[in-house]
Amino acid sequence: EAELHKIPYMAVVGEREALDSTVAVRERGKGKKQEVMSRDSFVSLIKEKISTRSLT
Repeated sequence: EAELHKIPYMAVVGEREALDSTVAVRERGKGKKQEVMSRDSFVSLIKEKISTRSLT
């Protein structure tokens, strides 16, 4: 449903991610490919995208 609403990033925090302090991230337009990254890395990525207005 996130794809239908054109949400640029979907972050999933399940049990494993919560234990590992990570986030499974799926970027819109990249299909079903997920990247696992630390919470801090994800927050930094989003902050950078917002500051450069490249979040689409």
